[in-house]
Amino acid sequence: MFPLFAFFLIPLYFPTGRPPAGRWNWIMKWTIGMWLTGALVGGVFSPDVGPGDGRWAMPNPIGLPFLGRVEDPFFNLWPIGIMVIVVGSAASLFVRYRRAGPEVRQQIKWLLVAAGLTMAFFVPFFFLSSGDSHSAWLDLGFDLVVVANPLAIAIAIFRYRVWDLDVVVNRALVYGPLTTLLAGIFAMLISVTSVLAKEIFGAQSQAMGAAISAVVVAVIFQPMRDWVQAFVDKRFYPQKRNLDTGLVEVQPEYWAFINQQKLLQIAQAHVRRTLGVTYTAFYLATDGSDFELALPGGGGEAEPARVGPTEKQASELRRRWVVESEGGGPAVGFAPVHIDRGEEIEVLGLLAVGARSNGRGYSGDDLRALADLGGKIGLALNAIQLGEETAKDPPKELAGSPAALHAAGAVE
Repeated sequence: MFPLFAFFLIPLYFPTGRPPAGRWNWIMKWTIGMWLTGALVGGVFSPDVGPGDGRWAMPNPIGLPFLGRVEDPFFNLWPIGIMVIVVGSAASLFVRYRRAGPEVRQQIKWLLVAAGLTMAFFVPFFFLSSGDSHSAWLDLGFDLVVVANPLAIAIAIFRYRVWDLDVVVNRALVYGPLTTLLAGIFAMLISVTSVLAKEIFGAQSQAMGAAISAVVVAVIFQPMRDWVQAFVDKRFYPQKRNLDTGLVEVQPEYWAFINQQKLLQIAQAHVRRTLGVTYTAFYLATDGSDFELALPGGGGEAEPARVGPTEKQASELRRRWVVESEGGGPAVGFAPVHIDRGEEIEVLGLLAVGARSNGRGYSGDDLRALADLGGKIGLALNAIQLGEETAKDPPKELAGSPAALHAAGAVE
């Protein structure tokens, strides 16, 4: 049942893996609610359980037969709930298309082609008879529909270079060995603890041994995952361990010896060199909601002097997400240069990044690394700005002191 729901949710999450805006999250909540309600009704209200073809059935051990009459009316309303999911997902895809750039629109067009083939098959299917004369054609059409949707998604990913395959490979390299190690540890522990538990607890040895082993595996899961992740990153993805590695200027001990412009220039060159980015620029927050260009990225294309994120983008930036550029120009995305104020995230600026020189897209790890680097730059930028403001207008109790004079450049 749930794979069917997942199929209907593809338009909602394609191609970014997130709904177009937070207000579309109700579709996923509605889907989960329908699935849980269906499982509850089918499991509790049905007097019998068994396969759908009725080959065999057995009394439902948790069923409430006197409520069985609720089941049929409920499932008669089921298509209405499915229609809500389908229409909601399609509407979200339409909204995403209206707001998307050229590249995302091309991806959506491929998905719409597959959706058109699906509709072209299933709509006539309901009006055709189930005779043998149509069975071969129906089987062929169904096979084409099954292949068309994943094929369209694959073309959208590979043709327009928005793949996140590095993440898939990384997770496979991490969780494959991790699962093997944990399974081996669990088998070894259950053997040892079963023998020990038998001596201590007697007849409950096997259950007690399994319980103890499960607790141990649960405790060591996260440390082992971190160890395997570090090993894989070191051997296969050394450039992704920390994007700020080598950018010593963001460390606290350098804040007093560098100004704002120099920090941004060094960070700009570091990002270009580390990620192979063709364009990077910095925008700093103004008194309003816009960001003003503080360090141009150069290149042939004209870059906007000011950037005004939408309400949705501003919300995502405060959540430390890298947002997609929707205004054209050389930038394809903006990473937040931020500082954590405890109760909220303050976005001090934006790190604009362009396409990569190797033609590949940004993986999920790349985006997270950019967001983390934005936090490091934000801390350094905030400290430097505070230092410059203090030097211009020192507090009265510090005015004339050697420290204030040194900060202002009056004392060597």
